[in-house]
Amino acid sequence: MVSLLEEISEAVVKAESEAKVKELTQRAVDEGYSIKDILDNGLVKGINVIGQMWKDGEAFIPEVLVSSKMMRAGTEVIKELMAKSGIKPIGKVVIGTVKGDVHSIGKSLVAMMMENVGFEVHD
Repeated sequence: MVSLLEEISEAVVKAESEAKVKELTQRAVDEGYSIKDILDNGLVKGINVIGQMWKDGEAFIPEVLVSSKMMRAGTEVIKELMAKSGIKPIGKVVIGTVKGDVHSIGKSLVAMMMENVGFEVHD
């Protein structure tokens, strides 16, 4: 049987839907999983899998972007709880491009990935 944290990870990798990731994340909170466990063994684990798939040529930027969006949906559910539990950002990042620059897509991807792994990002 697949654990709830594995379900969260798979939902991020497969980019099932934001609603599904939010529902699974909320269920994990309701069932008493720690915020650290939900992050490390659910959301981050999923984004690490898609990252490895990208590195291996098994996934492409659109899949990485969508999976990042799924992870962000999960972190929205636990954002307040993260602050209350004392989990602090691992650092702060300021990122930007000139308005309308074609590199804004890459910048957005980098910002999303940095935020997903624990940085406070100011875009």
